[in-house]
Amino acid sequence: MSKKTVQVTIFNESYSLVTDESEECLAKAASIVDQQMRDIAQAGFTDTRKIAVLVSLQLANKLLHLEKDSLECEQERNTVTDWLKEQDEKLSSFV
Repeated sequence: MSKKTVQVTIFNESYSLVTDESEECLAKAASIVDQQMRDIAQAGFTDTRKIAVLVSLQLANKLLHLEKDSLECEQERNTVTDWLKEQDEKLSSFV
């Protein structure tokens, strides 16, 4: 994929990003960050840098939970796969 420049606006600031990501994906990501910053600002925070750090912490926390969930799903998939292999071996012994 070739690099392109994509414009996004987050918390009333415009950013030009050089990326190979799709414009739609970046627009959605920017929208999420923008909304979370606005939500924190509505809670009474005024320092933009602190707001950005709080949003970063929220997103990092969510990422960690998703990674944990993904690992648990992979472990469950492996357990089911192993069980299915055992069942297949048992069935094969009857044939």
